[in-house]
Amino acid sequence: MNSFILNNTNSTDDIGILKFIEKINNKENITFTTSGTTGEPKEIIHSYDILVKNIKIKNDLKNTIWGLTYDWTKIAGSQVILQSYINGGKIVNLFKKPYSEIIDLITEYRITHISATPTFYRLLGNVVFENVKQVTLGGEVVDANLITHIEKIFPNAKITNIYALTEFGTLFASSKDYFEFSEKISIFVKIENNNIIIKDGEKWVNTGDVVEWLDETKFKIIGRDANMINVGGVKVNPLKIEEVINKLEYISNSVVYGKKNSVMGVIVVADVIVNDDIKVTQIKSDLNKKLNKYEIPLKINIVDTINTTSNGKLIRK
Repeated sequence: MNSFILNNTNSTDDIGILKFIEKINNKENITFTTSGTTGEPKEIIHSYDILVKNIKIKNDLKNTIWGLTYDWTKIAGSQVILQSYINGGKIVNLFKKPYSEIIDLITEYRITHISATPTFYRLLGNVVFENVKQVTLGGEVVDANLITHIEKIFPNAKITNIYALTEFGTLFASSKDYFEFSEKISIFVKIENNNIIIKDGEKWVNTGDVVEWLDETKFKIIGRDANMINVGGVKVNPLKIEEVINKLEYISNSVVYGKKNSVMGVIVVADVIVNDDIKVTQIKSDLNKKLNKYEIPLKINIVDTINTTSNGKLIRK
């Protein structure tokens, strides 16, 4: 079992992963903390049978090498570990490591499968990884520009975009930046007033995730109600602004958030990572052509890094 982690350093995380595997071997219950999407964060206890229910066992998954980017104590991380372990594969622990080291590890250990947030893939830059066969992304909004970027840096990989909740597992999956709603899922998922509503026991709960319909069955997730910025009474979607910013050829990543202002109430602020010698005035000039007056960031900070949660999601200040 100790050889399960190819780059095992006996760190606290590595030891924890091996103890998790030991519990799985003993078919013990595992406790996870939810993200709070459907309410306050709470502890969820999953049995062995529940945890392995959605694990795919296939011949072509044998001897795979997974890159673990998620916190192993959360459901997303546990699913990556189980998918690899039950199929006789290995993992390379990428969790919390610097991106320069992650890039080296993907190549050195010839990782074949990666599951991560959109932010993770954006921060990999333009390095090409021909050894990766499967790329899964979830936990944040995905745009068409990111799908194109992933196709370029993982030319031999199948792409799967998922929408999942700790309490319910994966609800939607697609190879694109949009999902398709079916009658089959309408038993426990519905969309009302452009919000995703989940059936939790006997009651329906608003997840806070907002969608945009593309046609009668296809929809895109465009953000969360809680992240919308109220600028002068107008709701502004930070994810839309980030999508526009990230399309600028000299930007590698960005995060947009609202900041209280004594004069204007709330202003839009953007932190950006640039890959060229560019001035803030140039960024603002380019955004003026693509955004309305409420969406244009009043303040733009050029930064070296953008803070993320332990699971690789952007932190909005």
